[in-house]
Formats: sequence, structure tokens, C-alpha cells
Amino acid sequence: MIDLREQNTYTFEHAAENDPLRFKIHFMGVTNVNELASTPENFTIWASEEQLYIHTNTAFDGDLQIELFDLSGRLLKTIKQPTHSPNSIMLPDYEGVIMVRVRNNSAVQTQKYSSAKT
Repeated sequence: MIDLREQNTYTFEHAAENDPLRFKIHFMGVTNVNELASTPENFTIWASEEQLYIHTNTAFDGDLQIELFDLSGRLLKTIKQPTHSPNSIMLPDYEGVIMVRVRNNSAVQTQKYSSAKT
């Protein structure tokens, strides 16, 4: 086993017969990710004809924060809406994969959407 804290470089050579489960990666300590637990049953997200729709599957208080990102993590659009309002937004003029993150004070869900202009 190689401890990267003691040896900061590591190289390996791959062969087709190698066991795919030969690596064990251990993360020590807190990673400090401040995200709420993802529960996919809280929101239903879909897109149709340049519109993104979000349906809340359970009763929530507060606002929804809807964020759209490209795959490099660049924020394309952010919207804050009341949970009980009709939640549809116009998608940005963007071709490619968009990550949609919907959250409120008790849940977060992320889903990808592929946009192709015709």
C-alpha cells in the first residue's frame, strides 16, 4: 500500500487482467461539504420545449432556489421562487449538458438536462 502523505507521487501500469477493485481510497477527516441530504422523491424535474418544470412532491414551506450550471461548474442562471407557485422557467440559450440544482430549506436535488438546439 502507498500512503500519499508520505510519498507524494504514484504511477501505475494497467493491464486488462488487473482487478478493477484493486484500489482503496481513504479520505481522512471532514471534507467540509455543506450540502443538504439529497432525496430524489422531493422534486420532479423535467424540461420540454425550452422550459424547465419543477414539481414539489411534498408540502414545503419557504422558497425554492433553482440553479443551472454548465459541466465546468459555471453558474448559468439562478432563480428564487415560492414553493407553491407554478415552477417553470425559461432555459438559458445554451447548447450542451446543464446541471439543474433545486433546493429549499430541507432538501436538495441535482439532475442533468441535455440541451440541443435544432
